[in-house]
Amino acid sequence: MFDAGLRPHFPYFRSPNPFEYLPDGHGSYADPDTPLTTANYQWQHSMADVLNALIVAGLRLQFLHEFPYCNYQQLPQLEKDKDGWWRLPEGRDSLPLTFSVKATKA
Repeated sequence: MFDAGLRPHFPYFRSPNPFEYLPDGHGSYADPDTPLTTANYQWQHSMADVLNALIVAGLRLQFLHEFPYCNYQQLPQLEKDKDGWWRLPEGRDSLPLTFSVKATKA
């Protein structure tokens, strides 16, 4: 995740320990209007972690696509476009915010 200046706020690479998020009165991306009341724990997964997990599972990678938009406001500076996607402000779309991968059973 990045801070407001688009500098990394957390390490990109995997750590054996999760990040702990304590309740702060905000909801989640799935339900922003319902405040979280318990701590939650999250692990960072790099792109290599995701793709290597698919390969180790015996899947054949068909494609990987990256997109400069996402479906919720994961960063404070994102702006909602006319199609409902969240993007960085005009001219700052040089970071992938989501990706899709297709893998098939070998």
